[in-house]
Amino acid sequence: MTWKDIIKAPPFDAQERSNTYQSNHYDALIEKLEMYLDAQLDREIANKPFQSTFTLPMAHNKHQELVRLAGGSERLKPIIQSLYNFKSIEFKEGAVPGHTEGKMAYWIEKWFRMSWIDQIQKANSPMLDKANPKQKKKIKKVLQSVQPSEYMGQDFTKLGDLLDELNDLPVTKSKPMQKKMESLSERNTDLVARAAELRKDYDTLYRQLRGMIYPKSKGDLGEIKDEWRR
Repeated sequence: MTWKDIIKAPPFDAQERSNTYQSNHYDALIEKLEMYLDAQLDREIANKPFQSTFTLPMAHNKHQELVRLAGGSERLKPIIQSLYNFKSIEFKEGAVPGHTEGKMAYWIEKWFRMSWIDQIQKANSPMLDKANPKQKKKIKKVLQSVQPSEYMGQDFTKLGDLLDELNDLPVTKSKPMQKKMESLSERNTDLVARAAELRKDYDTLYRQLRGMIYPKSKGDLGEIKDEWRR
């Protein structure tokens, strides 16, 4: 098969190919994180439940594999933070003799209160009780990864910043350009409003799904009660 045949092969849409590629890599990344991090985290949390900071050793080849699957070191950090609800994480050369020496060290800071992953691990779920261990673990990971974050929807506000900068340019001071910029600003305002509504709907649907998996009668997860209406 030539490169032309590969290009012509389905899916034809470049964005669809990109989404498929990212999805496959994300699934592989989740699997590798479970292999490389979960056991260490379980031990640290069990041995030091009230400690908010700790370091985990990570072999260089494993770290590079995670970086590759995430699409870069700076993309790996927020993914791990989101999955495990860490306050912060830094990748450094290990300097603790017998612990991280000669390896990468993951410097992790947990939130002081019981973390999201701790809550998930302790919560009771009649639905997951019927699942096999692999299914149960994957559902918990996915549930953690899709948790609404404070950054969700921020991209929609950035167009406003761009419009403000463009409005300061001399070329946009003419009446025709001002009229065009006003029209674009109105469209952006409408877009931000719709994004806010979408964020609200996402949050509601997320809490309904989480409430289905972890009924509030078995204990509330987080500060806001989950809802599941049959």
